[in-house]
Amino acid sequence: MMGQIRNPGQFPLDYPLTVVKAIAKAGGFTEWANSEVTIIRQDKESALEKGQESGGKKTQRFEFDYDDFLKGKNVEKNIEVEPGDVVVVH
Repeated sequence: MMGQIRNPGQFPLDYPLTVVKAIAKAGGFTEWANSEVTIIRQDKESALEKGQESGGKKTQRFEFDYDDFLKGKNVEKNIEVEPGDVVVVH
């Protein structure tokens, strides 16, 4: 968890966490945060090859808007966070 979040850092995934639950676990938004969150996920093969040059690395980006979620819009974007994901609060 990084960016405009009260308690940035690494958190163990000892139980399934959605993006909303991860934000809550990190203490919620700072006063300067907007509602946009980006989740960056590197595929498992790429994570194993970390530090090696490889043209086959794949990174996925997921966008999540907290305000939309609260309004009941795009609720399917509240995905489960996986080990190694980087969650950036804007």
